Amino acid sequence: MGSPGFGGCGVIFRNCRAFVKGCFAIPLGQVFAFEAELLAASLAINFAWKNGWHRLWLESDSSYVVQLLSSRFEIVPWRVRQAWQRCIFQISRMNFQVQCLDVLDTDIVKVITEYVDAAIENLVLGAPSRHGFIRNATFSNSI
Repeated sequence: MGSPGFGGCGVIFRNCRAFVKGCFAIPLGQVFAFEAELLAASLAINFAWKNGWHRLWLESDSSYVVQLLSSRFEIVPWRVRQAWQRCIFQISRMNFQVQCLDVLDTDIVKVITEYVDAAIENLVLGAPSRHGFIRNATFSNSI
């Protein structure tokens, strides 16, 4: 499980045409990586629930989180149990799909940075991206 470190999570919500509907980033304090993944998923589901978005397709790079969501399994670390149980309740009343992302690039930070850059470009310019994660750098300021 490793050692806990300072963690955070971020989520971008898009509609079926890839337009950005909302986003958030939250610092989580001292957490294990797995707890951060669980909290990110449960916070995203809770955010969608509160905004009345009851058709949700969640993508995560954590196959374990995807497996937990698919099976509606409720046994998780105690520090995230309450948020997770609320999440399971909410997805049981939603049209909910979950999928594991296969990030094949070795430089994951670069892929995520490009994805966020594309989302910001969509938000500012209103031009939807037709691709999920951008594989090739198209921005002059990319890392």
